[in-house]
Amino acid sequence: MKESPLFNPVLYKGGHITVLDETALPFKETRIKVKNLKTALSLLKEMKTRAFGQVLLFYYTLLLEARKNKINSPEKFSRLSTAITDKFSKARPTFAFGQLNNDLAKMLKAADNSKFIDLLEKSVFTYINLVQGARRYRVKLIAKILPHSARLLTHCNISGELVLLANEAEKMGKSVEFFATETRPYFQGSRLTAWELYQAGLNVYLICDIQAADILKRCRIDMVLVGSDRSTQNGDIANKIGTYQLAVLAKYFHIPFYAFMQPPGDTKNISDIKIEYRPKEEMLKFDGIRIAPKTQEALYPAFDIVPAELISGLVFFDGIYTPQELALKWQK
Repeated sequence: MKESPLFNPVLYKGGHITVLDETALPFKETRIKVKNLKTALSLLKEMKTRAFGQVLLFYYTLLLEARKNKINSPEKFSRLSTAITDKFSKARPTFAFGQLNNDLAKMLKAADNSKFIDLLEKSVFTYINLVQGARRYRVKLIAKILPHSARLLTHCNISGELVLLANEAEKMGKSVEFFATETRPYFQGSRLTAWELYQAGLNVYLICDIQAADILKRCRIDMVLVGSDRSTQNGDIANKIGTYQLAVLAKYFHIPFYAFMQPPGDTKNISDIKIEYRPKEEMLKFDGIRIAPKTQEALYPAFDIVPAELISGLVFFDGIYTPQELALKWQK
């Protein structure tokens, strides 16, 4: 079973960044070259890449700009990275780019100025490799707790991890069948999740967002499994709009709700999370054609919050936690 292209959607090679254009999928796989910060921010705002792709784009842009500006000390890099972090955070305010910057800064504290760029590049790739390894590990954790013949309902897209999950389950003699919501209005479920699962030869049913309750009632779903763009120390998550209603439905039908979580960092509770609102035109148009009156108002938050009490398990890089266990972990 091949690895999904979405598992590693942004590449850095020979001083050049290329981004898999996720808005072009499933019709064509094309890559966009990123030559500067301006292009990176434009791709981020336009959601050419998202989820784990934005982590990769952030770190590779830091590396690209540091080389371009001939940064040769932690102090100079700190000023540059702070400015870039602010711009990334304004482009997609819900994601914790500040935490990514802090994690990298810790690795660069004792840097030798004469070899700073080399250490920066090594640190970036070391960190990314660690995260990629942890992502591979956590899908094994979920695979272990699945029944022999599992049915999962998912929402939006988890950057290739569902394909890895199915692969690990197969190694354990298990099979996984997926139900993917279309995920309006960007259709990440249709364009990305259904596509990558189909490409991998897996069984996947695409369903309407508003069909979830009926599917959970009738189709013997074993687990609702989603990703998250932000997590709190209390065990809450922020994920693609529509995730909250799935958690409520899962609770009602007594179906376990699990989420791949982000490191909370200093995000203590939901009041620390800023919800991004996307342009209303993205909701009022379909494929460039307006589907509502010209004067129609619209609300389009990109994310919603799932409170800890609705979550059965949080899948972290070192284990699966209940929200209560996670809260205790961060109190230590």
